[in-house]
Amino acid sequence: MKKVWALVFSIIISISCIINTDAKEYTPRYVNSIKNVGMGVFLPSDKITIYSKPDENSEVLLEFSLKELAKNDSDDIIPVNTFIAFDKDFKNVFFTVADETPDWCEVFFDHKNKRSGWIKKTEGSNFFTWKEFFDIYGRNKGIRFFADVPTEYKAIYTSPSDDAQQITGFYHPKEMELKLIRGNWMLIKLINFDRTAQIGWIKWRKPDGTLLVFPNLY
Repeated sequence: MKKVWALVFSIIISISCIINTDAKEYTPRYVNSIKNVGMGVFLPSDKITIYSKPDENSEVLLEFSLKELAKNDSDDIIPVNTFIAFDKDFKNVFFTVADETPDWCEVFFDHKNKRSGWIKKTEGSNFFTWKEFFDIYGRNKGIRFFADVPTEYKAIYTSPSDDAQQITGFYHPKEMELKLIRGNWMLIKLINFDRTAQIGWIKWRKPDGTLLVFPNLY
């Protein structure tokens, strides 16, 4: 029965990918979609200026407005290479963060070439550690595994430990509700397509920081 549900889910995903080809909103679908994970994410305000150093007198590496980006394509910015997630109107975009000070965030703005620069924190901008990001967005909208996460990670345990007893394995659950984060583990409520539910612990990231899950932002 589990294999049947897995096949049905795969077909649904394939169809939805075809339907949403032209959709502007973007969230990462695969483990390696986030090439530079860093220490968390930065949600900027509309006007973005990226400097070479945490100093407004330093070289400007990139400057743009999210409102203008929503209206016109830019030769300097490829959204999927600049942000790890964004909505269709670019009202909410997320950079990954390499470093942070009380007034600045060093963000990755060119993932392909691993380029980073500094953005000054302003009113309306926010820095979140990965735990804070999931606490806010994961609790609100639920989470999902990346499509290519190895089967070994798709299991629920009785406690947040590799030595804990495995409650069950699973393929593609209908919903995953985040309840608590402890270290690299999450306590979740997993709801299957037959509406049965299990509560237990899953790994949400590897020891090296690689993410295995992501919030359902859009």
